[in-house]
Amino acid sequence: MFSQRLSPGAVGEGLVLRGKVLVVGEPELVTAYRMLGCETIEASGPEDVLKVLENNVARDDIGAILVSQEAAEPVRDEIDKIIEKSGKIISFIPTLRKPGEPVDFRKMMLKALGFG
Repeated sequence: MFSQRLSPGAVGEGLVLRGKVLVVGEPELVTAYRMLGCETIEASGPEDVLKVLENNVARDDIGAILVSQEAAEPVRDEIDKIIEKSGKIISFIPTLRKPGEPVDFRKMMLKALGFG
């Protein structure tokens, strides 16, 4: 089982992430994360992403889920509802075709913990 301590000064300092990291997205994205040792599931579009999240969000062996920002964008409202219901850490990762924007991790963590 994977256990990662957040870096000093991070929101929730001392918080330990237990479990696997699941990466969901396009084949070119998940291949790179698979080589890093993450569990991966290919999703060809927004509806596939929702299906994968609904089927895996309750798994006890998953500590965090990283989702392709490009595939998730059209169904972001539905994903936010899944995050609220499950309390699972779900984050969006940029792709080459859809570069990322700055992320407020403090706000994201507080929301995941039910305080935001």
